[in-house]
Amino acid sequence: MRAVSQTGDWNNWCIFFLQAVQWQAVHNLTIAQNIYALYEEMKTVFTETLSSKHSLAVLNFVFTHPVFRNSRLAAFLLGRHAGVNAMLKFAPPYCPAGV
Repeated sequence: MRAVSQTGDWNNWCIFFLQAVQWQAVHNLTIAQNIYALYEEMKTVFTETLSSKHSLAVLNFVFTHPVFRNSRLAAFLLGRHAGVNAMLKFAPPYCPAGV
């Protein structure tokens, strides 16, 4: 910004700024694509592991609330707390549910 103030070099500043915006957009797109790929992978894992009609609802809950207590998931499912605990017992080790 000092160069802009001293010399009026707006072109280089605009180029710098737009390159930063482009880099951030590409970075954010990569993150979003990775999250989507993980979600798609977890559909199969949750369905096979939980063997419940609520498996996709649980998956959506986990992606919406990555840090939660079992009681919050139980309230979301309007089910019994014991049933939720049984489902979470089978959660994959990389899925820190109930933290």
